[in-house]
Amino acid sequence: MVIFDLNSLAFGLNIVYKAIKNVLTPLDIQVSNNELIKARYGNVSTITRNYIRRNGNESIATNMVLDNSISVLNQTICGHIELGDITDKSGIKETMDMLKHSGYKIGVSSGFDSTVTDKLINELRFKSYVDSWISVDKVKLGKPYPYMIYTLMEDCQILTAEEVVKVVTSDTDVNVAINASCGLLFKDNELNIFQEEMLSSANYPFLDAKQLDFSQSDNNKRNFKNY
Repeated sequence: MVIFDLNSLAFGLNIVYKAIKNVLTPLDIQVSNNELIKARYGNVSTITRNYIRRNGNESIATNMVLDNSISVLNQTICGHIELGDITDKSGIKETMDMLKHSGYKIGVSSGFDSTVTDKLINELRFKSYVDSWISVDKVKLGKPYPYMIYTLMEDCQILTAEEVVKVVTSDTDVNVAINASCGLLFKDNELNIFQEEMLSSANYPFLDAKQLDFSQSDNNKRNFKNY
């Protein structure tokens, strides 16, 4: 099984930064650009809630304000999706199709709530390419915990993590894969750890089935060699 992360499958998700800022600015909460980058690849609504809890006063950090803020966040992102501001990365559907025809199950995990996740899956027309997808609000603990991977495995009747490869494009993805004890396939030259093991191309064709090697490495990761 090959698992992709929805947060990294689309162009235009810089609107996530804008959506979070739109929520925080009226609350007079300032967040650094580095923090917003973390949110881009993480559990988006949970991170936004934590910003408000950590930086807001008692009158702001109430459950009502938090719930309303997350609702506004999701509505804002969905609005951008409906406007066509988000498009799939070139070649990702062809990659998924190639992998499926090679016998792999395709899973997608998402750091977005299901409201956003379902709309992205639909608008990007991923349904016919993906065997199962999971959003962060469907598990008790999201990234970096491995429960989204485990749910996808169960949906696709995959019995062991040794049969799974997680395509990683951020430090957060790496931690998820390591915690799940599954394979890792690095696919982004902006990743700032494990540099020596990354694939040389940052473009998305992309995964060829012959790149996938499920052998266990000495450091609790699988090695996936470029070809």
